[in-house]
Amino acid sequence: MIEMSAKKGWNIISRSYQEETRISLEDVHYGPISPGESELKLLGKVKDKDALEIGCGGGQNAIVLSKWGARSMGLDISEEQIIARANHGANGVIRTSVLKTGLISFVFEESIREGVFIS
Repeated sequence: MIEMSAKKGWNIISRSYQEETRISLEDVHYGPISPGESELKLLGKVKDKDALEIGCGGGQNAIVLSKWGARSMGLDISEEQIIARANHGANGVIRTSVLKTGLISFVFEESIREGVFIS
């Protein structure tokens, strides 16, 4: 059996995943066969709020949240997924960071506790 880290796996499949999977840039998505935020209405109003998406992949949800008026940031462990964000017009729209570890520890200021979205 071959073991592989999630980071390495996503770095390998990122390009094909982003090319073959249609992820909206107009609605927050929750999964490939799930309804989006415009139907589910789980987030409430995001305008002028801070939004952090953990596991942002190509940044599609972070882009949508920015379009809806949130100050959004996306984090992902895969450098290749982060590179894909440029193909979605995310440069300059969202701030994205690549985590160098599978363990995440954040110190949030009070203003950043408004919304954390894990995809």
